[in-house]
Formats: sequence, C-alpha cells, structure tokens
Amino acid sequence: MLNQVWEWLQENYSLVISLIIQGFIAYYVYFLSNKLTEKGRLNHKEEILKQCEELFRQINQNDESLEVHIVNTKRYFKDYPSNERDINGYSHLKAELKSVRYNGLEFFNGMPVNVYRKQDGHLSFQGDNTQFYRLAFPVGLVPYEWIDHIALDGDEYGCVPQIFCQFKSHINGIQKS
Repeated sequence: MLNQVWEWLQENYSLVISLIIQGFIAYYVYFLSNKLTEKGRLNHKEEILKQCEELFRQINQNDESLEVHIVNTKRYFKDYPSNERDINGYSHLKAELKSVRYNGLEFFNGMPVNVYRKQDGHLSFQGDNTQFYRLAFPVGLVPYEWIDHIALDGDEYGCVPQIFCQFKSHINGIQKS
C-alpha cells in the first residue's frame, strides 16, 4: 500500500507541488483580507466618531444626556414610524447617548434600578432597604460595526438624532418609543 502511494506521488509530483502552493496562497490571501477588513472597521469607527462630535458637544454644553432614536435598519423602510414589536423587535427605540467606548457607543437604556448586597456578598436586584447597596443605571453598547448611518437632525416624526443600526438580538425590558 505504501509502495503504491509512493509511486503515485512520483508520477504526480507536479500536481502535489501545485496543490501545496495553491493552499499556501489561499492561506495568505485569507489572512490579508482579514487585515483589510480590520482596517475598514477602524475607518468606519472614525466616520461614526466624526458624526458624533456634534452630539457630544451638545451633551457637554448642556451638561445632560441627549435623547436619540436607535432605528432598526431592517424594519425602517417597511414599518417606520409605526413601532409595533414583531419577531425582529421594534422599528426604533428611544435611548440617551451616554459615552464613547473603544468598541462602540454607550446608551442609557432604562430607568435606574436599586442594587442590593446580600449577606453572602453577592449583588442582586431583589432585596429590602437594609440591604440597599446603590443605584445602578442600565447601559447598553452598540458596536460601531452595527451602526449603518447617523442622521443628526432626525426626521419629521422625531426631531432627535437617529442612529440607524442592525439589530442583532432581541431587546427585552426596553420601552418602545
């Protein structure tokens, strides 16, 4: 059996060498394309941050958060401005822009909630006044690569900035706008 394989390799050595070279080229093309994709992600992040400069200027001037609408791009053209929840979530959500992080924009996405420290040291959202630890503000993160477009002036239905995003999962506990 080993002898037959050796004979086949001797007869088809050019084919084997060609396959090895093609595999090598495919491997490097794949990783080179990933590097270009990372560069594209960084460029997209910079574009989003430039668009958000005005929003954060308003936040800093007024010393308060800024209401925005996070718009589901999958539902925008067929359902907006209606905001009935379906299998794809809502067409848009009200949120307050909080800050910029290295990997996306942060939004306040709910009312503050009480956090309690249990006797064993664990934190919980359930407890009594003797266990009260602090008030927590629910915050959500939208990665830059999920953001498709930002309309700073909003539209005729809401004169607040709109951030058009690809909703990736279900959002529970957020009131529809």
